[in-house]
Amino acid sequence: MRPPEVFVRELSFDEGARLKSISKRAKYQSKRQRAMILLASSTGMPAPQIAAVVRTDESHVRKVIHAFNDRGFASLDPDYRGGSSNVRANRCERAFQTVPAVSGYHRLSHAGKPPLGSVVTGLLG
Repeated sequence: MRPPEVFVRELSFDEGARLKSISKRAKYQSKRQRAMILLASSTGMPAPQIAAVVRTDESHVRKVIHAFNDRGFASLDPDYRGGSSNVRANRCERAFQTVPAVSGYHRLSHAGKPPLGSVVTGLLG
């Protein structure tokens, strides 16, 4: 059985103009693409045809339309996920907090080692 077609809700003139502007001038490509999907849907174009025009998947087209019908223009914004934290910066901060300060040395590779001059005088003396 063929899935029922999904269309965007009725748009006002201002909403249509705003979507057209977003589809041309949005900073993020994903937001531009979502606006184009909604504009195409408002003209009565079915989801498979929109997917071919915008070069995306039919399920993505349906998700964008459902999200816009539920949440409005907020659904156009990219969904920022958590991602990985900056583990390296956290390790460096912990390392600087735990390594005792040695006079004249500020690099971690030299921390805790005696200055070179004391080693040389120890060998000579």
